[in-house]
Amino acid sequence: MHALYVEKKPQHRQVAHALLADLQETLALPQLTGLRILQRYLIDGITDDQFQQAIPLILSEPFTETAASDLPDAPHAF
Repeated sequence: MHALYVEKKPQHRQVAHALLADLQETLALPQLTGLRILQRYLIDGITDDQFQQAIPLILSEPFTETAASDLPDAPHAF
């Protein structure tokens, strides 16, 4: 089983910023200071080489996203 985590690069996180603002306002959560959106892909039935080829071609957009096989650590500040 192959696992992949994909997240927008900081300059492309408009959806996360909009959701953060909505949560802060709608749910009255001003203490919420950051939010990350990650997509997790679990893929089975393909070789390691096929999986590596699929990362930049199908599973992520290298110009706007980062991809990692392990869950990325949360930064201390957003």
